[in-house]
Parts: sequence; C-alpha cells; structure tokens
Amino acid sequence: MSTPIVARAAALLAVASAVLHGGALPGTTNPWLAGLTVAMIAGCLFCAGELLIRDTVRAWVLVAIMNLAMIGAHLPMPAGHHHGGLVAAGAAALPPAAAVAVVEVLLAAAVLFVRTRALAPTVTAACQSGVHDLGASPGRPAGRDLDRLPGSG
Repeated sequence: MSTPIVARAAALLAVASAVLHGGALPGTTNPWLAGLTVAMIAGCLFCAGELLIRDTVRAWVLVAIMNLAMIGAHLPMPAGHHHGGLVAAGAAALPPAAAVAVVEVLLAAAVLFVRTRALAPTVTAACQSGVHDLGASPGRPAGRDLDRLPGSG
C-alpha cells in the first residue's frame, strides 16, 4: 500500500521541523535546552517515520501530541528565540518551527476527524416490537433478545 500524499506532506513538515531545530542546536548554550532540542529532533524524525511507514490513527495522534508539546514549549520563549538562523521579528511573531507545528496540528486534527468520524456508534432508539438478533459480538452470544430483560417473556 502506498503512503497517501497527506501523510507524505506531514512527514515532510516533520522533517522540516527537525531541520529547523537542528539549525538552532549549535547556538544553544544551556545543556538542558540542548537536550530538549535533541529530543525534539528525534521526536520529529520519529513522527515522520511513523507517517511514512504506518500512516495510522496512532501515528497522527503522535504527530498532534508532539506538536502541541512543542508549541507549549515555544510559548514561554523570548521574542529573539530562533531556529536555523531565522530570528523572530517581535514579541508577537511565531518562531518558524512553532509555525510548522501549528500547521502540523491542524493537519493532524483534520486527518483524525476524517478517519474517526465513521467510528462513532450510531444512536438509534430501541425497538420495542419484538425479538431482534443483531448477531454475536464480543461478550454477547448470538440469539439474545436485545429489547427485553431476561425472564420478561
């Protein structure tokens, strides 16, 4: 099965985010921040790999969570914070890696909405007209009356 174009685009965005973080790594003087940056690079590359290899709901949830974490990590950073030599121009400006993360979160949310909306159970009123058997399911053997309590007739 080939990887859909949307998963490839998201994987490309994840790799771009890893490159932006990699560009910021040489200028990092704080060892804790350097470790966090390396972890984000690894996380970005892991998400890209998951999307290219599996393209599952799990992979998209990982992408969404990873990028939400990155956005949360970027919020308290000063306006001069930069990635890959690109400096934010003002306090309201979004760093490039955080902007990529916002796009990835929106893309992941859209994909997850489309893929999971068919998984919701349908809500229907119970039929009181008689015996119905919808077949066996885990924990419920076939041949059970779904509308009546046991022993009610």
